[in-house]
Amino acid sequence: MSAQSQSLSSLSSSVASLRSSLSLLDSSISILDSGISDFPRLKKVLSSTRHFELTPHSTLQSAQSSLASELAPAISTLLTRAEIYISKLERKQNNLIARSELLEGRLEGAGGLRKQRSLDRLVKGRG
Repeated sequence: MSAQSQSLSSLSSSVASLRSSLSLLDSSISILDSGISDFPRLKKVLSSTRHFELTPHSTLQSAQSSLASELAPAISTLLTRAEIYISKLERKQNNLIARSELLEGRLEGAGGLRKQRSLDRLVKGRG
């Protein structure tokens, strides 16, 4: 029976060692759980969100030249239309100035003619 008692004693020490290992493992798991329970929040907090994206200078230059080539014909057309409209307005202004001078001359002439007629009447009336 001594072999049996030795087996039981070695088995009981193995069981005790296994229980100690399980206890240590449970303790480690609880420590890990408390340590990693915040990982999803930390992952979200630490992840960077790109609000602006950097583009290479060559990409910007090609976009600018593309935009300029698209807009150039429209700008030229608008400038031509503006120049035509300005020349029409200048002609209209010149016509209005000429008409104003003509009417002013007529008014002065008519006023002078009235004065002359009044003087002629006075002279004839006295004579």
